[in-house]
Amino acid sequence: MNPGASRRCRGLAPALLCLFLLNGPLWTVTALADNELSRIDIGPGSLQQALVQLADLTQLQILYDPALVRGLATHGVSGAKTPSEALKELLASTGITFEFTGDDAVALRAAALQVNYLGYPATMAADYIDYLIADKILIPEESRRHYSEKIVSLPCFQPNDTQRAIAARSFTRAELGLPPVRKGEHRANWCRARRRDRPRLLLRTARTWRHRRSRP
Repeated sequence: MNPGASRRCRGLAPALLCLFLLNGPLWTVTALADNELSRIDIGPGSLQQALVQLADLTQLQILYDPALVRGLATHGVSGAKTPSEALKELLASTGITFEFTGDDAVALRAAALQVNYLGYPATMAADYIDYLIADKILIPEESRRHYSEKIVSLPCFQPNDTQRAIAARSFTRAELGLPPVRKGEHRANWCRARRRDRPRLLLRTARTWRHRRSRP
């Protein structure tokens, strides 16, 4: 061999090694396409371990902060699934969602939550409302099965001020500027906190309620 050519080969070897290390080996494992079904069986248990198994089975690159999944569990996944279907099942009820950042890479992040509070305490029957805040009087335990939301119970539904002073005596209707109640008559007092030119309760609405209340 020509001595000059030998020296050039020895000088080229380190460069080829660096190129190999930077770009990865020439033999690669192709990740499953997201529309390709494959048998995926991962049992319930640690979410972090389940993600490692899924990455091995599908060759997906699953990127996440370890603190995000620490201590979380999964119900597992079983059956013929696409990679995204399998990942969605593994993450169910964990508060974590994902998005594809490439053909074979996904990034995990905390899911955005929507919570209903201080609104009408009925179910929205919608999968995009995650929680409804109530108490055990407003939504009893036996009624929760009728709700699509997860119910979070506070000791008391309304944020009342327990430090607010209560008057030491009861006030008369005359002191409050209310008309007297005649014998045998029942009255309901409606209060508003808005300007007079912008009433919250319309007179016709009040008359309708009064008419319905007077029915036997």
